[in-house]
Amino acid sequence: MFHYALNPKGLLFLGQSESLGIYQDNFRPLSKTGKIYEVAFVGKKVAPSKNLARQIIADYVPNIQAKPPAETKKENASPLNDLIGETLQKTMLPYAILINENMDIVYTHGKNPLMVRPEGIPTNNIYQNLHPTLSIDLRSAVHILNAGQPSVNTAFQRISLEEELKWTRLNLIDIPHQPGMGRLILIFCQIEDSLDLPLTTGDEPVGDNTLAKEQERQLLKAKEQLQTIIEELETSNEEMQSMNEELQSSNEELQSSNEELETTNEELQSTNEELQTAYAELRMAYDEKAQNQLRLNELSSELERTNNLLEETESLANMGSWLWNVPEGTITWSKGIFAIFKKDLEKFTPSYEAFIGLAHPEWRNALEEYFTDLLSGKTTEPYVYRAYDDNRNEIWVSLESVVSFSAHKQANKVIGSIKNITKDIEIKNSLEKNRRNLKLFSIPHSMVFIFMITKRDLNIFMNPAYTKLLGYTLEDINQLTGEEFMGLFHPDDVNSILTHMDEVKNSKLGDCIPLKYRFKHKHTQEFLTLLSNDTLFEVDDETGEPISMLGTFFIAPLDENNSDAK
Repeated sequence: MFHYALNPKGLLFLGQSESLGIYQDNFRPLSKTGKIYEVAFVGKKVAPSKNLARQIIADYVPNIQAKPPAETKKENASPLNDLIGETLQKTMLPYAILINENMDIVYTHGKNPLMVRPEGIPTNNIYQNLHPTLSIDLRSAVHILNAGQPSVNTAFQRISLEEELKWTRLNLIDIPHQPGMGRLILIFCQIEDSLDLPLTTGDEPVGDNTLAKEQERQLLKAKEQLQTIIEELETSNEEMQSMNEELQSSNEELQSSNEELETTNEELQSTNEELQTAYAELRMAYDEKAQNQLRLNELSSELERTNNLLEETESLANMGSWLWNVPEGTITWSKGIFAIFKKDLEKFTPSYEAFIGLAHPEWRNALEEYFTDLLSGKTTEPYVYRAYDDNRNEIWVSLESVVSFSAHKQANKVIGSIKNITKDIEIKNSLEKNRRNLKLFSIPHSMVFIFMITKRDLNIFMNPAYTKLLGYTLEDINQLTGEEFMGLFHPDDVNSILTHMDEVKNSKLGDCIPLKYRFKHKHTQEFLTLLSNDTLFEVDDETGEPISMLGTFFIAPLDENNSDAK
């Protein structure tokens, strides 16, 4: 049923034990051994017709009419004809085989003793499944049928079947083209006992020539077959002679072509020599180009490494480089400057006007004056000014430049660098602020320190009184780890110290948090009772997070040193 779904020129693959059956007309064999077929039918695909014994159609009343007497007799005689055919088939010719044009078995009737199932891969080929003794006769008979004879009877062959000698022959009948099935061949296998055929023995008279006639008939049959083969060979010989003449004519043409090819070959040899010379020159040029390309790749890799190193250096130093072509009026920035001003490398185009526009409005005139002095050679000093990045954040930058002058003292190029020094300015301002605030603490014999909360818990300031009374310098305290520093407090006061630190962190600017605790002297290793008063010294302007705390404390009187710290 696959031919209903296949496209025109589609392929059908069957297994070794499968066959086309009644669909021979719908396919064309491409490989009989591989069971590969191509769709040959184009048009409307109709299922094979079937003869139905009875057909009942709903809502249909047949028109019953009187039939002529002749037709009635014919219908009455039909069962008798079928009876005669079935009786002849069962008694005279019980073994029947139906094959198609591809010599594949389509149908078999009766348990045929001449059928032999071959070993190996299953197949439906009649030559492989029929007794090998009858194979030659079958091929000759099929050949005669193909020549146009409607039926052929082969000669009797003596074959041993089930340990008994039997006389067998094949009766082949050509069945014309059938719709949906193609051309078929019906084979009747006639098997006779040896007693049913006349055989010559030593006791029979010499005049009995029945067997001789049978042998003569077989010889005549063989002669006819040989004559047919001779005719085919003569036809093939004529075709071969015609092909030989064509080959001779082709040979003459080939000889003529060979001469032309020899002439062309000489020309090609000359051209080949020229091409070899040109190839040698091109090869030399190619090798030179390859060496130059290799050197260029090395330089490119080295340049890429240098650029990567420069970009990493600029990123770590928070700086960048720039080039100003004064006659052309073009400015080139490195990636570091784009990062400082937070500008998009693809969208922003550096220029002198943009350079000035990035400066703080209060610094723009001064920056223009600096560039005028720079191009005239009046200054070579770095210049620090305020600017804005792309997010309108105020930043401090340091500008350093070197000018290249022409022979006429005209500025050609300006090469320089820009560094973001905002953090340096903030630290400087913070230290200056701290110095001003420290001047306020002049309590005699009192110790003052500034303790950084967010930056690795470091002390950044300690007055001389701290060192004089407790023996520790600022370097001594900063070299201690967190555990070592906490070990300077009395073990009973460690929890109080930690709680006090949290209170200071959570307090507000100006709030004073008092505390009494014991601290180990550096030289005497004795615990001294200290009275402390701590406050937040600096907080982050944006987040409000504490940055540093200021502590002032002094040693308690002796009577309090002898009591427990609270």
